[in-house]
Parts: sequence; C-alpha cells; structure tokens
Amino acid sequence: MYKILKESKFNYHVRYSPGTLSKLYANLIIPKSQFGEWRYGKIDSTDYSKVERVQPKSTANPKMDAIKLDDKEHKIINYLMDQVLYDHYIIQSDIALKGISKAQIKRIVEDSQLLKQYGLRRIRATGAVKGQFKIEGKGNGYPYIICMVEE
Repeated sequence: MYKILKESKFNYHVRYSPGTLSKLYANLIIPKSQFGEWRYGKIDSTDYSKVERVQPKSTANPKMDAIKLDDKEHKIINYLMDQVLYDHYIIQSDIALKGISKAQIKRIVEDSQLLKQYGLRRIRATGAVKGQFKIEGKGNGYPYIICMVEE
C-alpha cells in the first residue's frame, strides 16, 4: 500500500507499507519515469487533494535526480526493500538472487545515491550496531548491512 505525500517535477515522495495492516513503512523518492511500473500491484491510498506540490530548487540537476534501473536492478532493490521492511536489516553477504551475479548485486548495494533514493543505507555492523539490530551468530567480523535511513 502506498500514499503519495509530495510531487515534484521529476519525483514522487511516497510512503510505502508492505501491507494494509502493517505499521511498518518506508518513505521513498521514486522518479516519475519509474512510478508507473513501481506501483503495479500495490494499493493506492492517496488523497490527491492533499498532495503537496514541491517546486524544484534552482541548483538541482534533473539528470542526476533520476537513476535509470534495468529489470535486474529493480529486482535487487525490491528484494532489499522487502527484506529490510521485514527484518529491519539484511547482511550484504546474504543477498543472493537467482539469475543475478554477485558483482551486479555488489554494484547496486555499494551505490549510496541509489540506496538513499529508496530510503536505505549501507553501514558497517560494529558491536553497537549489532546490538541495536540484535545480530547474533551471523559470523565473526563486522559485515556490511543494509538498513533504513533513520529520520
């Protein structure tokens, strides 16, 4: 289920929830060019009379705002969003999708601008972070994890 909060020239600012009864949500910024495909199969709960229109900043570069993704990249991002909304995090080394190479997954996961656009971030799981996310028995060391951006 999604609700459009703001609309700018190139993007929709959306609050996405994986189900109708779920209290978990993610605030996403989705390019208008990808919105039609993204919303397919999701429930729209937008009150269009309350959608805020945002004027673009004069210094904004529209070519840098929209990131084009192919089908495999969409599949990776959707998988990350589902896992993060369900478990609050996913360990980078645990990401494996059929038909997608580890190199392509690594390229997407290490792209901080792309992750930021979807409300995600990649951080090193130090002792404090492991305690925060209750990561135990997931191997030794300090793996990278993908989690939501804290507001």
